[in-house]
Amino acid sequence: MASELLARFQSKEDFISYMTNQLQLYVPPEKMLNRDFMKQLLAEDKKLLELRQVIHCNVPRYDELSVKKFWPLL
Repeated sequence: MASELLARFQSKEDFISYMTNQLQLYVPPEKMLNRDFMKQLLAEDKKLLELRQVIHCNVPRYDELSVKKFWPLL
C-alpha cells in the first residue's frame, strides 16, 4: 500500500506539496525526508502534526550559547 502511494508522487516536492497544501500537515524540511520516512508516514507508523498545531519561532543567536563555546575544536 505505501509503495503504491509513493509511486504516485513523482518527486519529494510533490509529496511535500500534497501533504502541506491538500492535507494541511507539517512536513519536515526536504533534506530530512527520505524514502523510508515517507513509507513510514504512509503506513501510519509515524504521524505528522497539523499545520495549525505547529508554532514557529525565531530564536536569537547568542555567542554564549554557540556550539563553539560548548564543544571547542582541538
